[in-house]
Amino acid sequence: ASEQVFQTIGAVRALAPRPPALLEGLKYLSAMEKAHPNEPLWYLPLLACDPEHQRQGIGTMLQERVLATCDEEGIDAYLETQKEDNVVYYRRFGYEVVDVLRPVRTGPPLWTMRRAPRGAAR
Repeated sequence: ASEQVFQTIGAVRALAPRPPALLEGLKYLSAMEKAHPNEPLWYLPLLACDPEHQRQGIGTMLQERVLATCDEEGIDAYLETQKEDNVVYYRRFGYEVVDVLRPVRTGPPLWTMRRAPRGAAR
């Protein structure tokens, strides 16, 4: 929870010079918070790679390491993305779309995705 507070503070600072963007950002954060599952899970808030190093397997390596832990522990993984291309990318790892949020009418949608642990009795 403290990490989310620091992320929120950083987002507010970045958006404060543009009040409409700040309001829209807060709408996204609120929608994410409402949609976030309450049960224990691995929440993957950010997967990023320097564009210069993309498409070299770094994201796959990071995903596989985390998802192996999810599988071992029998715990779902959960994330959100605002890029439609990422939906296809994350499906490669077994994530499925849970919901498509539209907190700002003119803004991009926000896909929530979840992956059940593999090999776990559910």
